[in-house]
Order: sequence, then structure tokens, then C-alpha cells
Amino acid sequence: MAESVNSKKTIKKIRRGLSIYRTGRSPFWHARIYDPVKKKYVVRSTKETNRIEAIEVAEEILETYKSKQNSSHATSKDRSFEYYAKLLADLNVQKSKSPRNKYTERDQNKLLFQEREGLISYFGKYDVGKITSGMVREYLLFLDKKRAEPLALSTKSKRCGVIRQVLMLALEDGVIDIIPPMPKQRRERLGHSGTCSAQAFEHNYEVHRYQ
Repeated sequence: MAESVNSKKTIKKIRRGLSIYRTGRSPFWHARIYDPVKKKYVVRSTKETNRIEAIEVAEEILETYKSKQNSSHATSKDRSFEYYAKLLADLNVQKSKSPRNKYTERDQNKLLFQEREGLISYFGKYDVGKITSGMVREYLLFLDKKRAEPLALSTKSKRCGVIRQVLMLALEDGVIDIIPPMPKQRRERLGHSGTCSAQAFEHNYEVHRYQ
């Protein structure tokens, strides 16, 4: 089987989270950056054919990328998502003393502190005032990509609900002025075509008409 021209011909690791590589399609070296927050690689062309010069440009690309990403990070601990998430966990400890709420603490803590996919792992460093609906949508897509089948809508709604509770604490403290709307979870319609047939619609109409 012929090797793809896009396959990496030469890879040079510069340091943890940063490497350069070259493919058969382009004479230029590419910088590959690992984003630990989004859990994915970002690739940028260095526009350099010389390896030494490409390494220098890769370092510059990394710094530029970090500065743009860090603009959404909290400048102080008490503005971070992690701060309010842990505050919510502490409040849940008090609520869990009631028999009706003992499962709430366990379920929410799982969503908050899950090692790779938890809310603190993903949003922890972000400023609560800079979390947007789009970021939450990206988080849900991130979770789906980790699985053969997408998460159930009810599971996604629970995660969105916990995010709202965390941001509500920041709102009550006057740190933010508004909570961004959570992405709507739409259910797929039943049926092979994804729509309700005319016959089915007429049948349902007649059934409910005389109830």
C-alpha cells in the first residue's frame, strides 16, 4: 500500500507538548502543539524549510497560541471555574446530610472531579466571566468524540445543569452579571427518515382528537 504524501516523514520533538514535523506534500516544517485544556493537538506551518529556524518559529507560535488561550484564563484564583466548582462541592457536603440529597453530592462530584472528562479538568482554569455557550458546546462535542456513541441527552443536560450551578455561585458573588444559556439538547425524531410520516400524523391526530 502506497504511503500517503500527508504522512509525517520526519518528526522532531522539541519539548513536552511541542514538536515539529514535515510531510511529503510540503517542504515546510509544521509546529504541533498539544493543548492540555482542550485535549487536542493544534498544527501551524512554520513556513521554514530549515529545521533550526523552524524550531525557533515553533517556539514563537507556541507563545502566541498560549497568550491567546490564556486570555480566557482567570487572572486570580477566586475568579476561576475551579474555585466555584469546589465551592459547590463544599455546599453539597452540607446538603448531603439530608437523606434526600445524599445522591446529589455523589453524582455532582463525579461530574466535577472526573479525571479526564470532568468539569474542573476541562473548565477549571477559565475565568467564570469568559465561559460562553460555545465553550460548553465544544465541551459536549469533546465528550462525544471520546465515545463510539454520543452521550445520552439526559447526561449532557446533567452536565450543563452543574455548569449552571457553578456559574450561579459566581453570579451571587457579583463576579459575573449573567449566566450564558446552555446549548439546547434536541431529541432525534423517531422513524427511519427522521420525520413523522403523513399517515402517522393523521393517525395520531384522530387518536388524540377524541380523547
